[in-house]
Amino acid sequence: MDIIENTRELGNNIQNNELYIKMQMLERACEEDETIQNLIGELNLKRMAVHNEAQKDDRDEDKIVALTEEHQAILEKLLANEKMKQYNAVKEEFEKMMKRVNGILSKCADGEDPYECD
Repeated sequence: MDIIENTRELGNNIQNNELYIKMQMLERACEEDETIQNLIGELNLKRMAVHNEAQKDDRDEDKIVALTEEHQAILEKLLANEKMKQYNAVKEEFEKMMKRVNGILSKCADGEDPYECD
């Protein structure tokens, strides 16, 4: 088995990992949740409003502050959603695992013992 085939096998193992599967299921659940999608839409519109106001030559700083506060309130509401909390927690755990995997691979490429580096 060559290095590319081993890498493909690693990729397959990652995709069959319980954490990856759970993250994908939670991501789909968030995509299908109307409340979450509405909040994301509101968040994007508010972000655009802040950006548009900030780009004006005669921008209104008070309006920018107000829009930014509204943006933050929507973001907090989105992040407080139980499905989003679950998704973000699992995604963070998955990202830690991937950082560890990448770190091990990097150290191996630098000549360290694959069974000792972490």
